[in-house]
Amino acid sequence: MEQLSPFPFSQLIEQLNLYKNAEVTWSQEEHKNAGPWTFMEPRLRSTLKHINHKSREVSYAGREISASTATGYGAQHKAEL
Repeated sequence: MEQLSPFPFSQLIEQLNLYKNAEVTWSQEEHKNAGPWTFMEPRLRSTLKHINHKSREVSYAGREISASTATGYGAQHKAEL
């Protein structure tokens, strides 16, 4: 998604209707608590329910929750990315 606000419900519905049996996953580079996941998850779930999509839940693929943006170790940071 390129636009988060105002939320593009109609464009999302259009795309989801093309893939009615797809599993829906949100992916981001930022940590779970630093990116738009908490903004997007309820909106995605609501949209899936509204169009009666096979997938009712949205899974998350990304870095786990963290208090800092990086581990401080280059190798560990690369592994996380």
